[in-house]
Parts: sequence; C-alpha cells; structure tokens
Amino acid sequence: MSSRSAIKFKCPHCSVVMRAPLQAQGRKGTCKQCQAKILVPRMPAATPAPKPLPPLAEEIPDLSHSAAAAASVIADTEPVSPVAGEAGFDQLLDQLQVAANASVDQQRRRLIASKFTSQQIAAAFSGKIQRAETSESYRGSMAGVAAMMFMLPVGYLLLILTCIVLLLAYVVFGIPYFSGGFFRHSIIGLFIFLAAAAPAVALAITLVFMIKPIFVKSRKRQRSRELSRKDQPTLFALIDQVCDAADAPRPTRVEVNMELNASASLGDRMFSFLGDELVLTIGLPLFVALDAQQLAGVLAHEFGHFTQDAGMRATRVVRGVNGWFARLVYQRDVMDVLLEVAMTETPTVLGLVFALGQLFVWIARGILWCFMMVGHALSSALMRQMEFDADHFEIQLVGSSVFERTSRDMQRYSIAYQRGMEQAGNWLAKNRLADDLTLLMKHFAPQVTRAELAKLEKLEDENVFLSTHPTSQQRIEKAHQAAAAGVFHLQGPATGLVHHFESLCQAVTCEFYREALEADVQLQHLRPTAELLKG
Repeated sequence: MSSRSAIKFKCPHCSVVMRAPLQAQGRKGTCKQCQAKILVPRMPAATPAPKPLPPLAEEIPDLSHSAAAAASVIADTEPVSPVAGEAGFDQLLDQLQVAANASVDQQRRRLIASKFTSQQIAAAFSGKIQRAETSESYRGSMAGVAAMMFMLPVGYLLLILTCIVLLLAYVVFGIPYFSGGFFRHSIIGLFIFLAAAAPAVALAITLVFMIKPIFVKSRKRQRSRELSRKDQPTLFALIDQVCDAADAPRPTRVEVNMELNASASLGDRMFSFLGDELVLTIGLPLFVALDAQQLAGVLAHEFGHFTQDAGMRATRVVRGVNGWFARLVYQRDVMDVLLEVAMTETPTVLGLVFALGQLFVWIARGILWCFMMVGHALSSALMRQMEFDADHFEIQLVGSSVFERTSRDMQRYSIAYQRGMEQAGNWLAKNRLADDLTLLMKHFAPQVTRAELAKLEKLEDENVFLSTHPTSQQRIEKAHQAAAAGVFHLQGPATGLVHHFESLCQAVTCEFYREALEADVQLQHLRPTAELLKG
C-alpha cells in the first residue's frame, strides 16, 4: 500500500501507528494492537503539507499534552463550520484531530528550541582555563589545619582518659576515705556514703555521655538520585567539556538532589578520603535559578575543588572531625531525656546525684565546645581559601560579569528557596504535598525585596570569621580584580541541559518527602504545585 493511497494515523488508545486506505476514511474499525474500536480519521482536503521540522537534538523529550495547549492552537485556526448528522460529526472530529496534531508539533518545536545539543556545547568553548599557582595562605592554612585536626582528637581521647582515671581513683581512694567510719552507724552513714559516691556516679554519667556518639548512628545525608550518561547525554557533555577546560578529573558519579547548591566530594563512606571516587552533586533548584552559562560556571567551581586533591582529602577529614565534636556537644537523644527525668522524678537525694551528673556533663560539653570552635575557626580559614581558589575556575570560564550575576542571583534565590520550603511545610501540615519544590522557589524569587538582600549581606559580614565561605561581596571583588572575559558563552535556560526536567524534579521531590517524613510517599500522593499556589 503506497503512502499516497493510504492515510496514516495513531490509535487513540495505545498510540500504535496504523495505515488505512483512503476509502476507509470516516469508517469504524478495530486496532490490531489493543483491539479497541476506532474511527479512521478523514484527511482534510485543503490542509497544506506540513513543513519539515528543523534538525534537532539527540533525544526528543516526552510530551504531556494538555487541553489548554490544543485550545490555544485551535483558536489560531479557521473557525469550524456548523455541521449536522453523523458524517458532519465525524468531520468535526477530524478537524479537532488535525488541530490537536498541530498543537503537538508546536509544543514539540518549543521544547526542541529550548534544548541544547552536544555540538552547541562544544562550539561554546573558545579556550581553556588558565590555572593559578597555589597561594601561600592556602599552604599555610593547610599546615595549620593538619596539625590542629591531629591535636583535637588527641585532646578528646585525653579528656576521656582523664575522666576514667579520676573515676577509678575516686572509687578506690575517695569513697573509702569520706565514708569509711560512718557506714556502720545507722542510716546517717548510708547518707554519707551516698554523698561520697555521688561524684563517682556523676563521673560515670559523664563518661557515658562522652562516648555514646560512637554507638549512635549519625543522621544520613540527604538522599540523592544518580544520573546516567545514557539518560542525560547533554548534561554529561557539558560536564566533560568543563572538566577538560579546567584540566580536572571527571567525576565518577553525578547525583542530583533538592538543595540550592552544588558540591564536589570524595563519597560518603568512612574511609572515602583515601580513595579516588569523585562525586558531583547538583541541586535541581540551580537549573531553575541560573541559565546555562551560569550553571557551567558553578560546575567549573566544583571541578576546581577536584583539582585540590590534598585540600579535598583534608576537608573530608576536617568535616568528619568537626561533625564528631558537633554531635558530642549538641546531639540530644533518649539518654538526655532519661537523665532529666531521673533528676526531677526521683527522690531528693538521688535527684541531687543525677543533678551533679548533669552538671559534669555540661562541663565536659563546654570543654568539647571549645575544642569544636577552635577546630571550626581554623578549618573555616582553609575552606574560605579553597573557595577563593575554586572561584578562579568559575571566573576564568564564564567571565567576571557572569560570576557577579551568578552571585547576585544566588542571594535572591536562597531567600526564595527558604520561603518556598516554609510554604511547603505549611502545606504539609494540611496533608498537601507539592509535586515540584523548584517551582515554589521560582514563584517566590520575584517577591524578594532589597531590604531582605541587604539583611542577608549584613548577616554574611557578621559571621565571616566562622563561615566556610567568603562573603558574596568578597568574591565579587576578586572577580572584578581578575577582569576575565571568559572562554564559555552559551545563551539559554539551564533546564535545556536536562532531558525530562519536570519529571526528574517530581521524582526527586518525592524522594525528598520520603526522607523528611520517613514514609512511603509515592508520586500519586503529590499535588500539582501550580494548583496549590492558586488555591
């Protein structure tokens, strides 16, 4: 059957492509695939041949057709003439089918236009990044932090050893000395013995609280979804090109999550700082907040960290040590609750013993807090210098002006992101789960005021000493000093780098809820974010 003597159409039930002779137009038949009853559409006599689609990207995304999209196209076509009878109704259906097909073509063209190809990405590069020499401040910070990160765990172990020695010495010598002659004489001796034993009990409680984080599982990091090169060829093409331009090793794994951030790490296993696994994590909100050129700059920043081999491994150890001390100082669990209950609910004498134990725990945590703050202050100096060095890669790749625009946009979107999360929490209290958290951030971004931005900058300036990142203004000033033009220039939305971006956002949002709620949240439990914003 030649194409000229046949009509080609899709089954409306299973979408299988079918052919029928021209004489079958308007007649009913049965689909060979799903066996459903179908109507063979009529070929409009005056419909001009469609123009060929322009050459496009490696993969055409799936389309979710809506009645609104079809209606917008129907409104642009010629009005449908009134018809009567069964034949007239069939003709009307045929005209609607043609209009719907036209809407699919237009929507397809729009999505195609917003997607990038690997060839476009390669053509956007005009050179490589000029590497900068490691600064003296960076080397000095590295040496100081290495020494301190060795001293802090040693100090922690010495504190535990001191507590054990004091406990044993007091039990062996102190208690007999204070209560030896009185325990034989009535109940008064018993009270004296309990009073003498109270410091030993308090020291034992303190020792338990100092070592209990060893046996308590730490909180899992936010779950991320791993991307594959097969599913996201365009994004991986950009990653490869940026790595080559920065002369940086390529990541062994690429993940996405729902944070407004990107990170380079050595994995999350216990001794991953000794291995060669490089993990790049990209927050999906970045694709909404930034354009393609800005996102490439952020990736260059992270790959700048990949070049800091010793720095990354030191940072992994530093974060582990700092996290350990933070757990010792701040983590509260059922043991803290039991100690408070024992202190308030038991009889007066025993309650005083537990109160002394609580006092000793506070003293120990105060000493550990000093350890933590010293380590955090020194490691923050190293991390700020690492951020400056990584900024060099971003500035050289996209230019000083784009770097400044990215810094400004990140300030605005960080406020919008926080507001969006608060709104999602309010909906959650009403059992409403938004299906795309990135849309919430995008919704609130235009509402951020200058006063809020000024307040954020002031907060950055106040906390600069203990911050792991330089202030936005410090980074922008460095970019101005570099006066770089950039070697990568690509215009367009960053979402054009990701295939099926909306579906990916919904899947990652669903995983975000699963972790936050510790419940089996499924996609069907989510509601469209646009509807929730309207209602």
